[in-house]
Amino acid sequence: MPSAPPRICPRCKQTTTARKCPTCWPAWSGSAWKNGSTRRWRKLRAEQLEQHPICQRPGCQRLAAEVDHIDNLAGGGEMYTGPLQSLCPPHHAEKTATERKRTSHD
Repeated sequence: MPSAPPRICPRCKQTTTARKCPTCWPAWSGSAWKNGSTRRWRKLRAEQLEQHPICQRPGCQRLAAEVDHIDNLAGGGEMYTGPLQSLCPPHHAEKTATERKRTSHD
């Protein structure tokens, strides 16, 4: 049976014959790539960051780099219609950790 020709991974630039780069794929597994980031989400995210470029946590003046679903998706929040907020990375990590603790105790 013929093997697939080698291809270059767009991320790490190494050649591989595997369907997914064995070096990079584990790094993508926790990102939007895993859940299939869509054009619709990327557009919504860009609009949110354009409208609210500063972290929306009270008292924070850092630039927002992440868009968060106020109603946690795992808890039943809606992907495209749920309320969103722009957060800086530290506040997003804090909120995510709090949500994880809450769901692990339930």
